[in-house]
Amino acid sequence: MLPAFLCTLLFSVSAISANRSVAHLGSNLANVSRLTLACLIMGIVAWIIGVWPGWTVWTIFFISGIVGFGFGDIGVFYALPRLGSRLTILYTQCIAAPIAGIVEWIWLGTSLSMAQIICAVVTLSGVAIALDPWHTRNLKRDKLISGSLFGLLAAAGQGMGAVISRYGYDTAHSAGVELPAMTAAFFRIIGGILIAWAAWGIGNWFIRRKRSAAFDKSEINEPTLLKWKASHVKTFVLINALTGPVLGVACFQWALGVRPSFVVLPIVALSPIVAIPLTRIWENDRPSLISLIGAVISVVGAAALSLVTILP
Repeated sequence: MLPAFLCTLLFSVSAISANRSVAHLGSNLANVSRLTLACLIMGIVAWIIGVWPGWTVWTIFFISGIVGFGFGDIGVFYALPRLGSRLTILYTQCIAAPIAGIVEWIWLGTSLSMAQIICAVVTLSGVAIALDPWHTRNLKRDKLISGSLFGLLAAAGQGMGAVISRYGYDTAHSAGVELPAMTAAFFRIIGGILIAWAAWGIGNWFIRRKRSAAFDKSEINEPTLLKWKASHVKTFVLINALTGPVLGVACFQWALGVRPSFVVLPIVALSPIVAIPLTRIWENDRPSLISLIGAVISVVGAAALSLVTILP
């Protein structure tokens, strides 16, 4: 379960840097920028590794990228300015786990022990308690509704993308191919970046004509590429690219290659817990006592989940 825990740490840092980049570049441009940079880095690494699993496996991971990197990350980057880092991660990671469990059970027939289900529920419950969103953040109704919808989109993309990736690994193993995590992540990001660029183009088209009521004021005034002149913006995008699509997703794919998604995602759902001290520093988000209690519950649940998964 080491790759899942590494993914948790990296995703926590990625969420904070993503929120900072969105504040300067806007949702679409921030998403496109970090995916483009990550695609270049992972493409070089995948070329050096030199593993080609065939068009069937490539297509599966490409579709996984469209669902997860594409539509899922659009949900993330539009939820961030509305809900903030912690609540966005709550939707993305916690709701993704049951979605993935249901889809994987129906599609792949993955069997789950009662102990695994109980530990996963405890972990997710602890995360929900630790976030304590309704008492620590005063959200306007329109922001909460639109942010929640984008959060659900992010969760659906994360969950279903994980299951499709799991299917891709099973297909590769059946063909006798050991697919490196970074290569799998590169195949996925190719699909995701196409959706991200399309969303940026469509968003700019709507913004120029000011026809869409779905954008708030900050997004109607979507920043242009001139914002890249600020060095600190480049730093946030670089950190977001490295900790999210590059290293974070590589660890995520590594974990999915050895464990079912319903086991991996609850561990990754600990990301908002790890992010608590970071949001305290960068977003002045002070955790409550309830948040700390929830953190303990979630850590205990995650540790128990690892044990019942590893031990016979």
